[in-house]
Amino acid sequence: MMKKVFAVILAVLGLAILFIILAGQLSIYLTDHLNAVYLDLYKENATGVSSPWYDTGYHIVDNRFIKEMSRIKEDEKSVISIGSSVCVVPFHDEVAVKDDSYAYRFMTCGNGCYRSDQILYQLLSEENLIGDSDIIKLEISFSTFRDPSVTITETILDKWGKYHVADENGSQGRIIIEKGSGILTPLYVFNTYLIRIQNAWDLLMDYKDQVPGKSHGIGLTERAAQFGVTANGKYDSLIIPGNFRNNYYNPEAVEGSLNISEDMKGIMENLIKDINKNYHLVVELSPMPPNLDNTEFGCEYKDYVDNRLIPFLNESGISYVDYRNDFEQDQYADGVHLGYDAGIEYTNRIMEDINEYAGKITGSF
Repeated sequence: MMKKVFAVILAVLGLAILFIILAGQLSIYLTDHLNAVYLDLYKENATGVSSPWYDTGYHIVDNRFIKEMSRIKEDEKSVISIGSSVCVVPFHDEVAVKDDSYAYRFMTCGNGCYRSDQILYQLLSEENLIGDSDIIKLEISFSTFRDPSVTITETILDKWGKYHVADENGSQGRIIIEKGSGILTPLYVFNTYLIRIQNAWDLLMDYKDQVPGKSHGIGLTERAAQFGVTANGKYDSLIIPGNFRNNYYNPEAVEGSLNISEDMKGIMENLIKDINKNYHLVVELSPMPPNLDNTEFGCEYKDYVDNRLIPFLNESGISYVDYRNDFEQDQYADGVHLGYDAGIEYTNRIMEDINEYAGKITGSF
């Protein structure tokens, strides 16, 4: 009798695992399909639409770092971007224009901030993923100066289970990352399927919620125009689930989540010094949406970058690129993420500058 019960339990467990794996693969198929569908709308400047937002089922700025860490292990040379990019184009290999000698990898967080930058860097360090030929590109943007109680990166780490944030040694100290037991590796893999399934589920729920509420793109064009953005309302009637259509047109609303404090400044400067001491570093001053640049936070941010951060970088001999003022407001797809054409231009410019830097460190220039 006990043998039969045990056999039934094993069979049920096996079927459950098989179901999760199949559902995870279905999630990858679904998100890949939606990427392709909404990429066309993104290219046509549909109001608030940007794509792609998923890569092998992972959200590109919430949990793609899981896949990126395994990719970095296989790379001969990488440009590893840490931060929260204002552009989704470089995440998509098919549309990004890159130099073939370097793989472009992203360690990012959706509510990216100084804290998640520390965590993502420590993940790379914990696994010894940064090689002598690699380049770290640390993004400094308005989103660096968010102060969420818990970052999305920490939430995903808890769901993955393979790592956890162990300690913080004071406001100016380093975040410590600890790795879980290797014995639990099958569980960590299983958890990655659950993360993908949740991503697909969230998209389906967004889509479902929009139907009865008729909250498609109606009104989005008017809101964009209200804040001086040339909008294309051709697709307003389409039901486009969250992430693929965003509304960050109100700069005061965006500003409400931002706060630039002395602690944040000190932590970022310590992180810059730490990375520069050990690896090849380029600091990117990311594009700043003009509407946000004109807010009270924007003025404070500009003052910090121009009068403290850039002098600090120059005095420390740290290379940086400055793209803050390179794009007009109507070149942003949804208020803060660049549109398709601007994204291609931004990507090309990054790679030109990174290649020039790479030439300098290898003695080619």
